[in-house]
Parts: sequence; C-alpha cells; structure tokens
Amino acid sequence: MVFPNSDNIRHHVYSFSKAKTFELKLYAGKPKKPIEFENNGVVIVGCNIHDSMVGSIYVAKNSAMMTDETGKVTLDFDPMIEKISIWHPLQKNNPEERKIIDLKDYPSYDYREGYNVSIDVGEPASRDTFGDTY
Repeated sequence: MVFPNSDNIRHHVYSFSKAKTFELKLYAGKPKKPIEFENNGVVIVGCNIHDSMVGSIYVAKNSAMMTDETGKVTLDFDPMIEKISIWHPLQKNNPEERKIIDLKDYPSYDYREGYNVSIDVGEPASRDTFGDTY
C-alpha cells in the first residue's frame, strides 16, 4: 500500500499494530517503497506530526465486505462456513480486535432475513486541527 502525501505539509506515518508495525519518517510526496501487509488483521495508522490524523486498515485473509448505509451486508459465502469475523473502526472494545461470530450457534438466524449481528460502537474522537484543512 502506498501512502501518498498530496498536501504541502510533511507527515510521519506509523503503526504499532500487531498485524503490521511500520514507520514512514517525515516525507512529502510519495514514499520510496510501498508498505506490504503480510498478515491479516486491523492496522491502526497515525501521523506523528498530526495527532488527529488516525486511520484504520482492515487486512483480510480471504475476503471482506462492507455494510451499506443502513449497516446491512449480504454475505455470499460457503454455507459450510461456521465462523465469521466482524469489525468496525469505532467499536467500543479494542480497535485492533475483530469480533468472531460462530454462525452454527448464533441464535438470531431467520431464513428470510439471515443473521442479525451487531457490534457496540462509540462516537468518533473529536478532532483538534486548529481550523487547518488537511
């Protein structure tokens, strides 16, 4: 993955996440080499210069799907799969942990509606950008 810097401010991008630890020291433009993500999991990325610049990268071993604006997703997978994982960047538990759902034992299955799975989320962190636009 490439982390291009398209503004006129230098950035220092880093991650201490279990799935990938890396650091791109102060740079402008485009870093010399892309970052390779070998392990699946959640990678929280920040900027050492701008504390409010935080992002998440979800690295999937197989495939990943995103919900629509109502929070629903249609899963197209092998019915023999017994477990899935879900994740949200604003989840209340550890932001690097995925919630594992055992579909075989999940009580909310309805053959017309499917599974009804939820995850507790909080409010986004307040940004302190001092009125600057990035």
